[in-house]
Amino acid sequence: MTLLWSIVPTEFVFASTDSAAPKFRELKMEGATMVVEPLPGGMGRIERVISGNPQHYLRPEWQPGQYIALSPLALS
Repeated sequence: MTLLWSIVPTEFVFASTDSAAPKFRELKMEGATMVVEPLPGGMGRIERVISGNPQHYLRPEWQPGQYIALSPLALS
């Protein structure tokens, strides 16, 4: 028998990981890679921008939480 001593509630420790986890995709746009959550209707919500160019992080339309239109060929 094994005991688990934790301050984390047992619902979180033994929760199933395959239930409602969002499916993220990488999208390359103008030299930057974005992690996007695809949504119904051909839209996506930006989760994170990955780039070595600091100017990419300053674009308001690429900020995390913004919605962008996705093309079927753009998702990798």
